Amino acid sequence: MKYFINDDLALSRPPEGPVAIYIVPFAEWLGDRGYGLVSMRNQVLMAAGFSTWLRQQGIELSDVSEEYAERYLLDRAQRPKRGDGTALRHLLAFLRRQNAIAEEKPSTTRHRLNNMCLHTSGICKSTCAVSSNDHKLWASRLRPRFFQLSLQRW
Repeated sequence: MKYFINDDLALSRPPEGPVAIYIVPFAEWLGDRGYGLVSMRNQVLMAAGFSTWLRQQGIELSDVSEEYAERYLLDRAQRPKRGDGTALRHLLAFLRRQNAIAEEKPSTTRHRLNNMCLHTSGICKSTCAVSSNDHKLWASRLRPRFFQLSLQRW
């Protein structure tokens, strides 16, 4: 059973999870910003997949944060696509504009970067102590693709 997002875009099944009710408005928001059909389709598919993953993890909409988006991307690491991080950033920005999720605090971003450093690099905690002055240096040396999502918010 197809789930129609608009006249040009359909999913193979209705979206599930805490973000599901925002999928159609998200697609409209993307269209209003001039995104083409292919880009819109990819971003809607990423949003639907993220929503399903949130449901499977037992995460409610009010708890959604960039940390969960990063964890989702790491879980998808076997099948990454160019633009995945951007699609999730767009979704989170949309959800914030809808007041569906809270604004991210800057100190949380630094904490997430430190945690990501620990989980992706295999080095000790003291080496990953990232301050606001040296986060770009460490990020450039330690698996840059995992840091891309975090650094673009700095």
